[in-house]
Amino acid sequence: MVSAALFSFSSTMSSLASRSLSCTAINGSFGSTQRYNVKQPSFVGGERKVCSKQAGGLQRGKIVACYAEGTASTIATGVSDSFTLLKQEIPPAFWKEEMINSLLSSYDDQDAAEKEKRMQTLIAEIKAMFKSMGDGETSPSAYDTAWVARVPAVDGSNRPQFPQTLQWILQNQLSDGSWGEELCFLTYDRILATLACVITLTLWHTGDAQVKKGIVFIKKHAERMKGEAENHRLSGFEIVFISMLNEAKTLRLDLPYELPFFKLINEIRETKLKTIPLNVVHAIPTTILYSLEGLQEIIDWDKIMKLQSKNGSFLTSPASTAAMFMHTGDQKCLDFLTFVLNKFGDHVPCHYPLDLFERLWVVDTVERLGIDRYFQKEIKETLDYVYMYWDERGIGWARDNVVADIDDTTMGLRILRLHGYKVSSVAASMFEPEFAMCREAYTKASICTFILNYLYKAYAASRHDISLFSEAVTRWDLSLVDVMSQEMKICFLCLYDTINEIAGEGSKRQGHDVLPYIRNLMEVQVASHNRKSKWVQDKYVPSLDEYIENAKVSMGVGMIVLISILFMEELLSNNVLSKLGNGSRFLHLVSLTGRLTYDSKTYEENKIQGKICAIHCYIKDDPRISEEEALNQIHTLIQNVLLELNWEFITNNDVPKSCRKLVFNTARAMQLFFMEKDSSNLSHLEMQEHVKKCIFHPIL
Repeated sequence: MVSAALFSFSSTMSSLASRSLSCTAINGSFGSTQRYNVKQPSFVGGERKVCSKQAGGLQRGKIVACYAEGTASTIATGVSDSFTLLKQEIPPAFWKEEMINSLLSSYDDQDAAEKEKRMQTLIAEIKAMFKSMGDGETSPSAYDTAWVARVPAVDGSNRPQFPQTLQWILQNQLSDGSWGEELCFLTYDRILATLACVITLTLWHTGDAQVKKGIVFIKKHAERMKGEAENHRLSGFEIVFISMLNEAKTLRLDLPYELPFFKLINEIRETKLKTIPLNVVHAIPTTILYSLEGLQEIIDWDKIMKLQSKNGSFLTSPASTAAMFMHTGDQKCLDFLTFVLNKFGDHVPCHYPLDLFERLWVVDTVERLGIDRYFQKEIKETLDYVYMYWDERGIGWARDNVVADIDDTTMGLRILRLHGYKVSSVAASMFEPEFAMCREAYTKASICTFILNYLYKAYAASRHDISLFSEAVTRWDLSLVDVMSQEMKICFLCLYDTINEIAGEGSKRQGHDVLPYIRNLMEVQVASHNRKSKWVQDKYVPSLDEYIENAKVSMGVGMIVLISILFMEELLSNNVLSKLGNGSRFLHLVSLTGRLTYDSKTYEENKIQGKICAIHCYIKDDPRISEEEALNQIHTLIQNVLLELNWEFITNNDVPKSCRKLVFNTARAMQLFFMEKDSSNLSHLEMQEHVKKCIFHPIL
C-alpha cells in the first residue's frame, strides 16, 4: 500500500512545477520528523537537500509527505487558467500523523547497523573475487572430459594418461542415464555428452552398466533434438556429433543410426564442410580449431600444428587439443591438458582459460546491478588487464586465443570505451565469415531488384516493351532477346546471368535445384511491377489495401531476403520456406514497414512527380481527412507494424534464428535507409559516409 501511494505521489509531481511544497521528512541521521520547505518538486522517498524552517540550514532527509499551496495551470490542455490553491495534502487522506509515526517506529537503528555490516561483508567478498579471478572459473564439461579420458598413457601401458578423468565419468552419470549439464536439460548437450562418454567407456572396456544406461537415454531422447530451439545447438555440434556417431557404429553400439533427424544433421555437416576450403583451414586461424576432434578424417595434423596457441592448446579446447595430441604426440598439447587438470583435478571444462570473458562479464554485471561505485579500483585493474590483450582484431575469451570472437570483442569495445580506453571500432566491424556467400547473394539480389524497379519506372508508358520483358522473365527464355530494344536486352541478359549464377551456388548449398524457386520469386516481382505500370498508364489510384498488397511486393524486399536465406548454412525445407515466403506474416510485416517508411519520407517528392503512394490512397479511402492527418495515420501504422514485427521475430520458432535475423535486420536497415529520404538517390560520397557511421565511427 505504501509503495502504491508513493508511486501515485511521484507521478503527480510533474504537474506541480509552480507550487511551493511543505514536506514532512525523516531525518537521515536521527529518524526524527521535521517540516521543510522545498522550492522545487522532489520525489517522495528520494534523499534531497531540503531547507529546514526551524533550523534555517540544509539537512538531508527522506521525504515522506508533502503539502502544496500556490498557483497552478492546467498542464494537460496548455491553457493558462491560473487559480489559487487551498492548502492541500498530496495524496489526500493518507499521510496522516499516525502513518508517519508507524513508519518511524519501524526505523530500527540496530537493524540498520546490522544491514550496514552485512553490506560491508558482501563488498569485501566481491572485492576478493575481483582479486582472485586468475584464469577464470567454470563448470565441468562431460563431453571434453570424455575426450581427455581417451588419451592413452605416454609410457605405452594399457591405461589412460589421466585415469582420474575416467573415474569422473563413471561417478558423474546422471540418474536418467545421461551426462551433461545437470541443472538445465538441453537435449543437444545431453545427447552429445552422453555419446562421448559412452564411446570413451567402451574404448577402455569399463563401465558396462553406465554404457547400457547411456545407450537407453540416447535412444529415448534423440528425436527430442528435432523439437528443441536451434539456438540450443552447441557450437560445432553437427561436425563432432556425426563423427562420433560414425565411430559408435564402428564400435557396434546399439544406437538408432537411421533416425531421419540424424540424417538431417549429417546433411548440414556435409553442406558446411563444402564451404570450408581445406587450404584455409590449415593456413588461417578459424573457429574450426575448436572442433578438430570432429574432422579427424580430413585434417592434415602436421600442417595445422602451426595454428597452435601459445599455451599449447587449440583455441583453448581440451577436446580438440586431446585429439591433436593423440595424432601427433605433441608435448605442448600434453602440457596444456596437464595444466587444465592441475586446476580442476578430475575433470575439464569446455574451454580454459577464459580470463578475458570472465573479467568483462563481471564488470558488466556489477555495473548493471548499480553497485560499481564500491569497486572503482577493482574495475580499473580488471579493465587494464583486458586492455593489455586488445589488438586490432579484438579479443577472444582468453588471452592466448588466436581467433577473436564477436561476443567478447563487442562487450570489450563497449565497456572499455565507456571507461575512457582508446580502442578502435574496426575490430567490432567483424562479419561472420560463414555468411560471406549470403552477403554476396544479398548484394546481387538487391542490384537485380533495383534494376527491375527502375526499368519498369522508365518504361511505364511503353506497354509493348514492358510486356515483352515480363514474358521473357516468366518464360526464362533467351530467344526473346533478339526482339527487345537495346536497353531491355542489356537488362535482361544481366538479370539472366546473375540469377542463374546465384541459383547454381544455391543449389549446391541446398542440395537440390533452386532455380524454379527463384524464378517464381522473379515472376511475382514482375507481376507487381506490371500492375503498378498499368495503374500509371490508366491514371488509377487504388484503395490503401489494394495499394499495400501490391506495393509491399514491388518494394523487392521479398525477392532479396528469400534468395539470400538459401545461403544461411541451413537446409531449408518447403515448410520453412513457406513460413518466410510470399504470403507469410513475417515477410508481410517486413515489406510493409519498408514500404510505408519509404512512402512517408518521399511523399512530397512523389506528390510533385504525380506518383502514387500510401498517403494518396489513404485520402482516397477517406476524402474528409487532410494530408497531414493521413501522414500521421501512416506513421502510427508504421509503429504498430514494427511492434508486431518484433513479436514475430521472437516467437516464430518454426524458422531458424539465422534466417529470422536476416529478415529482421533487413527491416532495421530500411528504417536507416529511409530515415530522412530515399537514400538510393544519395551520392556515392554520402552513402560512403553512412556506411562509415554505421560500422566504423565511435558512438561516443
